[in-house]
Amino acid sequence: MYYSDWDSTINDWGPAINCGPNVNTPYVDGGCVLPNDTTLIFLRDTETHISYWDSENQTWGPVEKWPTLTLWFQSDLGVYISPDFKKVYYTRAHLDTTIDGGSYLNYDIAVKYADSTLPSGYGPTHTHNTLQETMQIDLRDIPHLHPMERKRILQQRTMDK
Repeated sequence: MYYSDWDSTINDWGPAINCGPNVNTPYVDGGCVLPNDTTLIFLRDTETHISYWDSENQTWGPVEKWPTLTLWFQSDLGVYISPDFKKVYYTRAHLDTTIDGGSYLNYDIAVKYADSTLPSGYGPTHTHNTLQETMQIDLRDIPHLHPMERKRILQQRTMDK
């Protein structure tokens, strides 16, 4: 994985910088999010991991499973954490059936809300698997939503009015 810093003198992103050996390993890394300037959360082999910026050494620190060693979010398509860490969005796969009886893998949007009373820090999963439930999600909460999915939801909302 690489990151880039904003260069305000040229009003553009600077060169790509390798995240370093703590983050980059032989594992398959994917979808990442930076809820703030010092926290990197990403998928490694579909499980969520976290690394914090080490300002003293100017590199990303050691990686660990997130949010705890026993609870992490599995997702094939990515994860998004709100900047206040109160909501985690990810996808959950399930087997579905086509009209002609064939099988295919379908995805639902899953949301977990922060709950400080639980050891994991997050409550039960709320799965949005119907169009009506998906319509209630504030699209501003999921900035990395695939453009085609965003367009589909917005078109459906227009037709429902």
